[in-house]
Amino acid sequence: MSHSRRERWIAFLMVLPSIILIAIFVYGFIAWTGAVSVSKWDGVQPNYESNGLANYRQLFSREGGVSARRFTIDLWNTLFFTIFFLLICVVLGLLLAILLDQKVKGEGIFRTIYLFPMALSFVVTGVVWQWIFAPGTATRLRGVNALLHAVGLDALRWKWYTDTNSIGPFHVALIPVIIAAAWQMIGYCMAMYLAGLRGVPE
Repeated sequence: MSHSRRERWIAFLMVLPSIILIAIFVYGFIAWTGAVSVSKWDGVQPNYESNGLANYRQLFSREGGVSARRFTIDLWNTLFFTIFFLLICVVLGLLLAILLDQKVKGEGIFRTIYLFPMALSFVVTGVVWQWIFAPGTATRLRGVNALLHAVGLDALRWKWYTDTNSIGPFHVALIPVIIAAAWQMIGYCMAMYLAGLRGVPE
């Protein structure tokens, strides 16, 4: 066996465990979810008898009951979240990349600050932003509302993620969720754009 072929086989064997694990725990469970979705399993007692596409017809029909209405609301909220999350990340990431591409002083410090949120786990990010956006009570304000009260901007106080109001089909409580998610991912977009800008010859 030639040296190049041996190296290819060694590289393949090195990544083989990852391929197997991804195949089982990602694509395997996706396939399992698809199989369960066309069965008569009600979520409580397993029943693998085929139900065809009846579950999907019920989900998308107006006669589907509470689950169908809940699915429609979730679908709109997912669309709302995806559009604004991507828009914020792409636009602000590009702007930050353009600013850093001007070779400003302290670029390394700024790049570290922008990328730092990516080093935090989603759990830590969620807990911190939950505290920041916690509305508190009428007698004990918390987070952003406490800061707004301290600077005399009580008119801007808001219920944040506990707000049950909607703008059309979209729940306004998603706004602080979008802010938190975008805060964590803007640095990644900035790094991708910056790498692309630095790769363009002057």
